Amino acid sequence: GRIAEAATELEKVRAENPGNHQAVLLLGDCYMRMGREKDVIEVLEPEEKKYPDDLAVAYLLGTALIREKRVNEGQVLVDRILRNGDSAEAHLMLGTAKMGISDFAGARDEFAKAVALNPNLPEAHVLYAKALTLTGDSDLSEKEFISELHVDPYNFDANLQLGALAKQAENFEQAKKYFVRAEETRPGDPGVRYQLALLALNEGDPERARQMLESLVKQFPQFLEAHVSLALVYYRLKQPEESKRERGIVQKLTAEEIGRASCRERV
Repeated sequence: GRIAEAATELEKVRAENPGNHQAVLLLGDCYMRMGREKDVIEVLEPEEKKYPDDLAVAYLLGTALIREKRVNEGQVLVDRILRNGDSAEAHLMLGTAKMGISDFAGARDEFAKAVALNPNLPEAHVLYAKALTLTGDSDLSEKEFISELHVDPYNFDANLQLGALAKQAENFEQAKKYFVRAEETRPGDPGVRYQLALLALNEGDPERARQMLESLVKQFPQFLEAHVSLALVYYRLKQPEESKRERGIVQKLTAEEIGRASCRERV
């Protein structure tokens, strides 16, 4: 489950022996788990040209291309997989493409087919869970997130979402286990760091929450929710001037977001 460390070691192997196909494929898989789709494309595009019949390469590369909105290029690889018969991988890629165009019901149906064909396919349950949430079936999504962890205990999204659900249920100890595991997969991820800060606040440690949130907004100054929570933390710590400053930042960021949304609507 130490995906980032595995990626570092595989990068060394690739540098020393770029012809090691298996190492490059594993590196691409690590990048995918870490949410680094651009890096997946960089390392696997040359491999796809050298090994056009390798369906594992086609699957990883096609999924990364679709997630990066290069749907037409990804569709070529989906079609290649489909030519080998109906498969969970193809339905997963088709579902990802439909998610990209906000066809959430269509994506849900494709992911359901993927899970039915291969319940042990990594990412299938977590993507199905996301689509279920977006189509109003959130009661079913928790079960799918849990199923994903049976396939891959270090799936980032499953751990993050289950941690949030455990925190909501005030099961803080369980929430922390999920969040720590998610952070191990993607060290420094701002979403996980934010959840851990909220957890500290819920556990009655506003000072630790303050330190974590200050570090977060320093690195990600546009993180609106973190500024909102930091204003609350300052208030609880009886630091009214700092709280007032953060509320001012929140108002500014909110106004900027409204302005951007208005521009998008006009376009």
